[in-house]
Amino acid sequence: RLVMDNLNTHTGASLYKTFEPSEARRILDKLKFHYTPNMAAG
Repeated sequence: RLVMDNLNTHTGASLYKTFEPSEARRILDKLKFHYTPNMAAG
């Protein structure tokens, strides 16, 4: 599980910029993205 706080800068595409396509896909297949809310309800 991967929790990220900014959906505009952190995407699966960043793995393709870092790794070979086959390795990026292997990593992405193991991840499930969870984004934190933009604003806290209050």
